[in-house]
Amino acid sequence: MNKTSKTILVSISSLLLIAAVAQAQSLNPAQQASVDKRLACLKQRIAKRMLKFDTNQDGKVDRSERKAAFAARKQAMLAKYDLDRDGVLSKSERAAKRKDRINQRFSKLDTNGDGQISVDEAAQSCGPLGRWFKKLDTDNSGTLSLAELEAKMQAHKMHKRGKRGRWHKRSGGGFAGHGHRQGGGHAH
Repeated sequence: MNKTSKTILVSISSLLLIAAVAQAQSLNPAQQASVDKRLACLKQRIAKRMLKFDTNQDGKVDRSERKAAFAARKQAMLAKYDLDRDGVLSKSERAAKRKDRINQRFSKLDTNGDGQISVDEAAQSCGPLGRWFKKLDTDNSGTLSLAELEAKMQAHKMHKRGKRGRWHKRSGGGFAGHGHRQGGGHAH
């Protein structure tokens, strides 16, 4: 299963889980508003992906549509970031892509353009930023700077790499991840 299929499946599963929990529990108005907002965001994300991938507008994303969407996405990414035009992103090109994505996300969240993300701006985002705000605000200024967001995303990237079996900086270096044992053998 590819990344987009997994993302769509997780989004739909999350939507159903949130709806089930909301129905099973009696929520206070603030909790209900939070659930409603998350449901609306998830519905919006699913609808946006469907519009993007469902080129024949039949309400389904078939294999050919998914392949075409991925091919177009890859071509656009390579056109923008593959500076040496070898068809592969080098480490420095991937770093430039990551930096650009962070800057784009930050600019989108910084709705007033002051170079900081306030608590109110974070609360308006569809993602978990509002819930994570206090953890991300490492200087306790009440706002998030681009540097604070970059630091968190870098730490998250290192953590995810460790889970996927790549070089894991948190463990002091070394290979850590799925399918590999300390002695170098593969787990089955």
